Amino acid sequence: MPSTTMKSIARRIANLEATLAARPQPAYWPGRRGRLRMPPPPPLQVRIGNLQRLPKDYQGERHIEVTKCLPDRDGQQWVEFTELPGPAPSLPPDPGPPKCIDVVIVAPYPERS
Repeated sequence: MPSTTMKSIARRIANLEATLAARPQPAYWPGRRGRLRMPPPPPLQVRIGNLQRLPKDYQGERHIEVTKCLPDRDGQQWVEFTELPGPAPSLPPDPGPPKCIDVVIVAPYPERS
């Protein structure tokens, strides 16, 4: 027959296991020597593309959107950006580091003769 001490230990272990199972898992994992490390951030995506601009005489708010995905060139992702009238659509804020960097190539307006 188990002693009272063994029953107490078994009950404590069962309580600890239940508590640990109910807890959400942390966003980090133990590193070497017991130090905590954050997981590496996701890789950064870079999109490169030319901008189709609104007419030079356009007055008012404008925003830029990706309108077309082009074939990759030398391992780089190419897209086509278009300048559109009006304010940009409001999106909920995305917490955390940026996931994508856009490189927009803007050509000057042609000169009129």
